[in-house]
Amino acid sequence: PEWAKLDNRFLELKPGESRIVNLAMAPDFGVQGDFTISLDVVPEKGRLKAVHDFNVNVRKCNAVAVNIIEDKSRVCNGISGSFETIIKNIGEIENEFRLGMQAPGWVTLGQAGPVFKLKPQEEKRLFIRMDPGLDVAPGTEKVRVGVSTTDESSVTAFSEDTIEVEIVGVE
Repeated sequence: PEWAKLDNRFLELKPGESRIVNLAMAPDFGVQGDFTISLDVVPEKGRLKAVHDFNVNVRKCNAVAVNIIEDKSRVCNGISGSFETIIKNIGEIENEFRLGMQAPGWVTLGQAGPVFKLKPQEEKRLFIRMDPGLDVAPGTEKVRVGVSTTDESSVTAFSEDTIEVEIVGVE
């Protein structure tokens, strides 16, 4: 694979001499699975050739999943409501996550904080609060909930889900 590179492509060795060569592996985010990396050592003179295969397993260390339990919700203007969201760390390391939303101003996180830690396979249940005022016109709004890792590395896990909220007028 392209993400596996030798630090030295050419070495000059004297008879009986040996040297260490580093194989750097930096798979892109989202790459996972089993890979075979073949190292071919070919002398400049002579016909001997050495081949060694390395088996590499790239795992998903940083990953998160967001699941809004329902696809649709209804709320009356002037009356509070909520919808349940589950955030799960599906990666292999503990991570700090940041919650964000694209939503009208009357949709809030409630008591949930926007930043939290989750251990591998741990999940957090949140209730997103909806408080459309009497001035909110009946209709439909989409609410998008997204979660990303907060670490400063170049590897950022992200997931999002969407719910359609119907605002019903009170008569």
